[in-house]
Amino acid sequence: MRPLLAAGVTALLLSGGAQAASGDSICPNLPNLPFLPSIPCLELPPLPGLGGVVSPSMPSGAIPSTGQLPQPPTVNEGAARNAAKSGGETAPDYSALTRYLFHFPDIRLEILPKGKVPYLAVNDTKKTGANEWLVPYSQESGSLTAATGIRQAWQRFEDRYYWRANVELNNPALYITNCLLDLSIGLQTNAVRTIVTVSPSDVANHKDINGNYPFNSPDTIQMDSYFPWPQVKKNDYCAGLNSNILPEIPLMYLPGICFLFFGAPTGVCIEGDRSNITNPLAPAPLYFNMAEARKRVANAVKKAHTDYLKEYQDDVVKALFNQKNKYFFPLPWHSLVPGDGAVVAPVMNQSVTPKPVTDLGTLIRQKYQGQNETRLYALNSTPYLFQSVYRSPTLSLHTLPNRKDVLASPPGVWLFEEYKRTLPVTNLPFQERIGYATFFMAYNEMKAALLPESVTGKALRPLLYQATGILQDVFYATPVPQPMRIPEYMAGLPYAGVQTRYDWKSVPEGYGIPRVTGEPVIKYEQVIR
Repeated sequence: MRPLLAAGVTALLLSGGAQAASGDSICPNLPNLPFLPSIPCLELPPLPGLGGVVSPSMPSGAIPSTGQLPQPPTVNEGAARNAAKSGGETAPDYSALTRYLFHFPDIRLEILPKGKVPYLAVNDTKKTGANEWLVPYSQESGSLTAATGIRQAWQRFEDRYYWRANVELNNPALYITNCLLDLSIGLQTNAVRTIVTVSPSDVANHKDINGNYPFNSPDTIQMDSYFPWPQVKKNDYCAGLNSNILPEIPLMYLPGICFLFFGAPTGVCIEGDRSNITNPLAPAPLYFNMAEARKRVANAVKKAHTDYLKEYQDDVVKALFNQKNKYFFPLPWHSLVPGDGAVVAPVMNQSVTPKPVTDLGTLIRQKYQGQNETRLYALNSTPYLFQSVYRSPTLSLHTLPNRKDVLASPPGVWLFEEYKRTLPVTNLPFQERIGYATFFMAYNEMKAALLPESVTGKALRPLLYQATGILQDVFYATPVPQPMRIPEYMAGLPYAGVQTRYDWKSVPEGYGIPRVTGEPVIKYEQVIR
C-alpha cells in the first residue's frame, strides 16, 4: 500500500483537486524577497492506482481494558436551579462548523478478535449518496514518529540551504573544507511531544467562549540546534557544485592594509568602503566584488527553491507513509494544498488515567464560577464530563426553555463539548465514553520567511564572505579575517514556499473536524470491516 500511496501523495503535496486540474493558480501572493526565483504553480498529475491495500492491524494489547472513571461530585440542586435562571440565553451559530462529523460505529469492538484495527466513521452531512468513510485508528507513538520525520525533513532542507549558500559564496575555500571532507554531525532533532491545539476557527464564536478559552498553537518547525558546522552530509549541499579555479584575489577582492610600528597601530590604512565589514580591527578590502557575491547566493536560493524544495516534499511523504511505522495509518484527505485538506489519523494510546478529564472539569469551574450568568456551567462541568458513570439530575437544567445550552445540532451541551477539544490523547474506551476523538493532522501552509528565523540561529549562522585584511608591521605582515556582509542577506536567506506542519486535534463526537474537506484519496472500508 504505502509505496503506491507515497507516489500519489507526492503529487498532493504540490497541488490538488479541481482547482489544479483547471489550471488555476494555487500560489497566493507572497512578499517580494531579494533574488527569489520565480516558482511556477504546479498542477496535479494523474494519481496512480492505489491498489494492494493491506489490512491494517494493531499490536497485541493495544486496546487496554476500560480504566476506572471517577464518580462525579454531587451538585447542590438548589444552587444549580438558581444558577439556571440566568445566562444561556443565546446560542452560537454552528452552520459552518458541522459539515464533517465523526461517530464511533457500534460494530467497532466486534472486529478486534479478527486482528483488525478499530476505526471511526466520518460523515459529510451535506453530501448526498456515499457520504461516510471509515478511518482506522493509529497508535499515538506512530503519529509521533511521523511528526519527527516531518520535522527532520524541514531541518534537512534548512541546513542544506544554508550550507549550499555559504559554500557557494565562499568557493573554493569552503568547498575544500566542506565538500572534500565531511564535517557533518547528523541532524540534532529533539523528541517531538504531542500537543493538542485549538485555534479560534475550530470553535463556535460566542461570548461565553471568547476570552475564556485556552487557545494554543502548534510547534514551530525549525532547526532544534544551530551549530557553525553542518548537520547534513556533504552530498546534500555539495552535489553539482564544482570548485572555483580562478583565484579569489583579485576576482572577489583586494585586501586592505593597515600599518603598525613594532605592534602599535599607526592609524595609517589603505582600504576601501567599510560599510559592510564585520571586524572593526581589520582593514576593509580595497575592492570587493559585491555583484559576484550576490550572484553566488542567488544561485543557492534558486537551488533551494527548485531541487531542495522538491526533495523536502519527498521527505515529508516518506515520513508520513513509512512502511516501518507499522501502527500508523494516515489517510490523505482531499489534498495538501494549503487550506484545502490534510493527512488525518485518529490516534489512541494505553493511558488509563482520568486526570486530564478531572483537570478539565476543574478548569471550566474556575473560569465560569465568578458570574451568575455562567455559574451553571461551573457547577455541572465535572458531572457532565463523567455522565457515563453517573448522570446528575442537575444536567437537565441545561434544557430549560430559557436556556439554549442544548441545540438540535450539534449534540450535547455545546459549551462543555467545545472544551473537550482541549483533552489529550487517551485510550479508546475512554475516548468513546467521554465522547471525543483525537486526530493527528499533517497539513501544508505557505511560508515566507528569512532563514534561520530564531535569534540564536541568525547569530550562529550569518551569511558572510570570508575576506581577509593585512596588518603590515616593520618586518612582517599578518593576515587578519575581515568577513564581509551581503546587505540583502543580513537578516537571513529568503524562503517562500510550502512548509508541512503537524498537530493533534481533539474533536467532540458530532462536532466539526478541522481541516477535513472533500473526500479522502483512498478508502479503508473493504479492509477494516
